[in-house]
Amino acid sequence: MKQILFLIILAVTMPTIATAAIPPLAAEVSYQAPEQQNRRSEIRNQRNTFFVMELELTQDEAKAFLPLYNELDTKRFELWRDIRHKRALLERKAELTDSDREMIINKSLDNKIAEARLEKEYYYKFKKVLPMQKVMALRAAERKFARLFIKSSYD
Repeated sequence: MKQILFLIILAVTMPTIATAAIPPLAAEVSYQAPEQQNRRSEIRNQRNTFFVMELELTQDEAKAFLPLYNELDTKRFELWRDIRHKRALLERKAELTDSDREMIINKSLDNKIAEARLEKEYYYKFKKVLPMQKVMALRAAERKFARLFIKSSYD
């Protein structure tokens, strides 16, 4: 009964929580076409709702956690965008030299290191607002959402 009540409250309040927790995408991803921004925002809202249910976040936990997670997501996106941009510039050359290939590999590895540092930084932030059980369950929830998202894309 408590779970049903919680789900009803969640269904009613989630749109407000999800939209309040998301900074305007126009400021973050201004180079994207509006339909790409809308799609990214839609995916973010679906993921936030999924995390609230999967991690069984309370309303207070959701209010504290979702803005942090969205911040991490934005920073990750910027890292990935940066490496894709640099790689594309190098690959436009008529013929890549070995030093070009080495530079691409090094930039990719540096990006992975930066992403790991970023995740560690946010791990400490997450554990300030969530119990360790939920922090630990976050990775599994991320993978589960990714699988469900990819599967739904093929349906």
